[in-house]
Amino acid sequence: MGKYFHNILIVCGSGRKVGKTTLICSIINNISKKHSIVAIKISPHFHQRSPLMQLMQPVEKEEGYNIYMENNIHSKDSSLFLQAGANPVYYIEALDQNLERAFYSVLKKTGTDKLIVIESGYLGKIIKPAILVYLKKDESITLSPKKYSIEDKADMVLHIKDKLSAGDLKSVTNNIVCKNNNWYLQK
Repeated sequence: MGKYFHNILIVCGSGRKVGKTTLICSIINNISKKHSIVAIKISPHFHQRSPLMQLMQPVEKEEGYNIYMENNIHSKDSSLFLQAGANPVYYIEALDQNLERAFYSVLKKTGTDKLIVIESGYLGKIIKPAILVYLKKDESITLSPKKYSIEDKADMVLHIKDKLSAGDLKSVTNNIVCKNNNWYLQK
């Protein structure tokens, strides 16, 4: 495991549609009332420049990764983070082998003195965040060899039946606090 970051919270999960974005928006909404928060959405896929992607401001394009800044209201996850109260919001497209470079590039722009919340399935294998939340949907899911699980590194694992419940959201947001730009998990 890589460097420890006291100001970073990562949310990841066992797949798509487990509630990662919903949970991050709830955390941002709760914490941003008293603290400024930077949000980062990381995708291992490179997407076509759709009309919604065209709304994002390109920040950096390198071999193996692209970084965008979200400044607009629409339906993409990065915009939902912005609407929840995070600012700035970055969207990174990066191959796993280039994610570390892309992450540190954004970190140079944000600094390490701000609270950062990140949606990423792989970054928790590269760095050690203050809190790593893992959303696991359905016990029977077996990840293929190409997929990876960092459930064993998680500080909090939420078992999701159909979708993230209001009780799950409340349990997480009530147990995640920050002080002096450090994330803490109350137990």
